[in-house]
Amino acid sequence: MKGPKRKRFGEMLVEYGLVEPEKLEEALEIQNKTGEKLGKVLKDMGAVSKQELIEILGIQLGMPQVNLHRYIIDPIAVKSIPESLAKRLKAVPVKKEEDHLVVAMSNPLDIFAIDDIRLTSGLNVKPVLADEEDILSVINQYYTMKESIEQVIDELAAGEDEGVEVAVENELEASERAPVVKLVNSIIQQGIRDGASDIHIEPGEDIVKIRYRIDGVLHETMKYPKHLHNAVIARIKIISDMDITIKRLPQDGRKKFEFDQVNVDLRISTLPTVHGEKIAIRILDKDKYFLKLENLGFTSENLLEFRKIINYPYGMILVSGPTGSGKTTTL
Repeated sequence: MKGPKRKRFGEMLVEYGLVEPEKLEEALEIQNKTGEKLGKVLKDMGAVSKQELIEILGIQLGMPQVNLHRYIIDPIAVKSIPESLAKRLKAVPVKKEEDHLVVAMSNPLDIFAIDDIRLTSGLNVKPVLADEEDILSVINQYYTMKESIEQVIDELAAGEDEGVEVAVENELEASERAPVVKLVNSIIQQGIRDGASDIHIEPGEDIVKIRYRIDGVLHETMKYPKHLHNAVIARIKIISDMDITIKRLPQDGRKKFEFDQVNVDLRISTLPTVHGEKIAIRILDKDKYFLKLENLGFTSENLLEFRKIINYPYGMILVSGPTGSGKTTTL
């Protein structure tokens, strides 16, 4: 006995009120002439957004979908497969769940790709649907960017005597060295790419942890040796117009920073601790406060429900969450 017939993609777009029937007919005519995918035609026409296409496709396939712009990606999970395989399959691991690996894929029904990932990672694969451009962006971000930061840290560590911190009188000189400048810039750039609201640089007894706050949750992403910390702190103080000779009092500064055609304001604070000065950097990106609904991280079902609710003539919507989770942005 045959199961229920799957609805056509175009019909579902019309049914969910995302595309007018006239626009669909126009897009189908273009598709017949060019042979392009219907979704691409509609997106190029401006009739529907990329995220809306992914959401409807996920519903049609019965497959969970993720918006990688808003998803909290586990950097350790990403490295479960090599970059070459990720690019070839257009797939990227985003999370580990016990013996399962959650993998964002442009084609989550590709059983051969799933098998390749399973054999390489040694984990069972749980595929989820994501936009192909977003997947490639994450691959470039997590393989290329973070590897470059690790290379800079290795380069710096090779040039210093391990266990010997940079002397105070040499901090200014050390902070102007190319590797230190590159390291500080890369840490900030990574935060902007990840959509972090804050960057925390926290010294411990032997190492320094770098943590990013994304959607209100702090994620430890990398570490560097303790003996490099004075040079890093001095560099950050210099770019934010702080006094590098003051170490036992908190200081505040600010810096305008541009990266990938994005201009952000950095609010920087230092705080003395037992193991050295801690740095907190708040990233203020004004453009992030003007997002479309589909970019706020709603699931497909919640987004469709939310669209219905906001059209009601009366009622109230309550938004709650921790610092930096996006309450103001959502409203």
